[in-house]
Amino acid sequence: MYVSLDEVKIALGLYLDDPADDVALQLAIDAASAMVDEHCGRRFDQVVAERLFTLEAGKVYVDDVAANLVVAVDLDGDGVHERLLTATEFRALPLNALASDQPVTSLVDLAVQPSGTQTRGAIQVSATFGWTAVPSVVRHATFALALRLYRRVSGPFGVAGSPALGEQAQAWADADVEAQLRHLVLRYPLAA
Repeated sequence: MYVSLDEVKIALGLYLDDPADDVALQLAIDAASAMVDEHCGRRFDQVVAERLFTLEAGKVYVDDVAANLVVAVDLDGDGVHERLLTATEFRALPLNALASDQPVTSLVDLAVQPSGTQTRGAIQVSATFGWTAVPSVVRHATFALALRLYRRVSGPFGVAGSPALGEQAQAWADADVEAQLRHLVLRYPLAA
């Protein structure tokens, strides 16, 4: 959830202590956050987890990493990631990502690599996945979508407008939202 219920209520001119619309507003906020995640192919909140990735042509594409990056390798394809890599035994890309509040998205130059042909799931990454901070454009896009979704409830079948101005079908988001998120859309497939 990239915007709060109170932020949306203030924008709509609703009283913060009036719960009448809270359920509908929260559903709109949750849906808007999910739409942004799906459109971008990534999540901007944080979760601590352990995930498996595949080494492909010397590179490991990983889900966005915000902090605490630990890498282990399954050397012999038995499903046990027995070799923990030190920070000097791989490079996280983009360089200096974490120092500039950007996520790490891939690993290269692994000093130790799996042997044989079984590389699927051979790289284990334990980390805080996501972004160090939710980008302001993501917050704004989510805010705009949440307001739109909430207001759309009163329009039939996703049609907005008025008799005087005419009606028009609504796209998933307006051009401003798409433009805000364009540079955050993943351009490569995530490894399994």
